[in-house]
Amino acid sequence: MKHYLKAVSRAKQEGATAIEYALIAGIVVLVIAVALSLLATDLSSVFNNVGDTVTGGGN
Repeated sequence: MKHYLKAVSRAKQEGATAIEYALIAGIVVLVIAVALSLLATDLSSVFNNVGDTVTGGGN
């Protein structure tokens, strides 16, 4: 019975660890997605300005 309880406890602990890692990974993906969406408009403006300058359209 002791071995069974240890095995169940270990399985619960490993399951909790997997869930924690999944939550951390999800949060990281969410932060990256938000950062990219915020930077997308700024980067678009930068590339448009560079393109205009190179083609002479900025004058």
